[in-house]
Amino acid sequence: MDYGYGYGHQGEGLALLFAFLLGTAVILTVLFFAVVAYVVTAIFLSKLLKNAGHRTPVAAWVPFWNSVALMEIAGIRQPWIWTGILVGASILAQLPVVGSILAIVVVILAVILMVYIARGVQSALGISSTGGIVLSVFFPTIWIIWMAVVSKRESYDQDRAIEEGSKLPMNWFGESDVYAPFDRTPVTPPAPSYSYGTSAGSAQTAPAPAAPPVPPVPASQIAEDRDVAYPLPQTPPVPRFGSVPPAPPAPAEAEKRDSSSER
Repeated sequence: MDYGYGYGHQGEGLALLFAFLLGTAVILTVLFFAVVAYVVTAIFLSKLLKNAGHRTPVAAWVPFWNSVALMEIAGIRQPWIWTGILVGASILAQLPVVGSILAIVVVILAVILMVYIARGVQSALGISSTGGIVLSVFFPTIWIIWMAVVSKRESYDQDRAIEEGSKLPMNWFGESDVYAPFDRTPVTPPAPSYSYGTSAGSAQTAPAPAAPPVPPVPASQIAEDRDVAYPLPQTPPVPRFGSVPPAPPAPAEAEKRDSSSER
């Protein structure tokens, strides 16, 4: 009986099982990080679309539509056609003969579009950075996070984005309404804060100045005032109970007194 053959066959089975488990773990790990990257990109792209005034920021969560929305806020015309070209060329790149050539075309076209997307968005935000354009090509997720963090609704200049996006040298598809994806509702600045109890319709007034503090009395003055003996106020005498004031003299007696004095 050949026992070596059985052990060898069992070893090959274990090796195949190990390879299968290892490949599965690698695939699951890659899928996990891909899902995390997609969710993070969608969150920050949705914020960027909202701050750019896009009508449907939820497009950040939908495949292909997110690329279209990103091209729209960058002012690139006919973004659906460009997205269709990229998807179609990527599928045809699987062909055995012309696949390698189409793959190179897809890469070149994607890089050109990403450069003009970065130029349009950064121009709208007032950012002039060549490093930002390079970052958008090699690490688009990090670039989207950066743009979403620095963007604000009232500071996104849609006209500058459209002006920059119109410079794409491959606009072969005619004119389109580049303002259609934007919400053109004017952004009202935040209301000023009022203080000191004033209302929004009244003028802001300053508070009344506080009264100056009373200077303290010197200690020497307090000692002098303590040593001075002030006289007590005099009260009038209280009349006795039942005493009657004297009556005035009679008129006859007054006349007798006057006559006797004349004699």
